[in-house]
Amino acid sequence: MASNARGDELDLFADASAIVALAHPGDGHHAAAVAYREEMSPGQLLVASDYVFGETVTVLQRKGSHRVAVRAGQALRASSHWRWVNVTEADFEEAWSIFERSKELSFNDCTIVAQMRRLGIENLFTFDQAFRKAGVKVVPGKP
Repeated sequence: MASNARGDELDLFADASAIVALAHPGDGHHAAAVAYREEMSPGQLLVASDYVFGETVTVLQRKGSHRVAVRAGQALRASSHWRWVNVTEADFEEAWSIFERSKELSFNDCTIVAQMRRLGIENLFTFDQAFRKAGVKVVPGKP
């Protein structure tokens, strides 16, 4: 596996669909998400943005409850397996440019693509098929 500027195995960006699947046993992709996470290398980090965090806790609140969302958010923020990055002004502008050209992706999704490019992350952990249609390399394989 290739390495990044830190010399670690390449990190893997995560979309809200994957994080929700990991955190919510009732999610239809829960088993696949947990199985994929268990196959990852021990030192490999999952990377997500502040926008993805917001989307994740909002979806968990709607699927479960406010308490479920708060507990998941606290666990995510405290975990050493995650690296949280903020959407920068440059990411926002790049995302807008992508959004103007893409009919498949939401603006939030476009911020993920922009950040993946900036950070040199090639693969996205997601169950959102819009990314695949837009040409993003997604894992795990087809559902």
